[in-house]
Amino acid sequence: MFRYSLFAIRYSRAGFTIIELLVSMTIFLIITSIVVANFRQGSQRDDLQHGALLVASLLQQAQTYALAGRVTADLNQVSQVPPGGYGIYLATASKDKVLFFPDFNGNGLYDSNTETIGGWQYSLAKDVELESLAVSESNEPTVAFTFRPPQGTRYINDTVNGGVLVVILKHTKSLQQYKVTANAISGQVNTVKL
Repeated sequence: MFRYSLFAIRYSRAGFTIIELLVSMTIFLIITSIVVANFRQGSQRDDLQHGALLVASLLQQAQTYALAGRVTADLNQVSQVPPGGYGIYLATASKDKVLFFPDFNGNGLYDSNTETIGGWQYSLAKDVELESLAVSESNEPTVAFTFRPPQGTRYINDTVNGGVLVVILKHTKSLQQYKVTANAISGQVNTVKL
């Protein structure tokens, strides 16, 4: 007579060996590291592109505010259209900042004592910085690009000229660069990856 047991243990060769598990885990780790590296590189590219688009959009916003005659309160809480219009200020010394300001004194330059009211300071993304500033192929340490109402006349460092502002942004880890150009004649703003 045969005896059957519910608890009989069968030994078989079905399953994976340790070597097979180690090989499959190694392949999985290699694929995961490739995906993470590509994600990180894409994130750096997006941060850089966001910085370039921020500078371009602030230039366009300054132009729009000047053309629309936007009213802003000055230090004395007097609401007025700033005589010098609106602009952005960039400095290679403060590599990760972009300032949007109303030009209350009308000098076409950023004055930190009087023009912080009604203005905004923007920070670029982590590891994104201003590499260089140039006006008509001449390097500048600081640039104020303003638009004066009512026609939106463009001034670069308080000079009406046919120059072109060129801002180079760089990601410090990936070393990728973006170029933002603003034409003082047409007011056209472009961004391009270098």
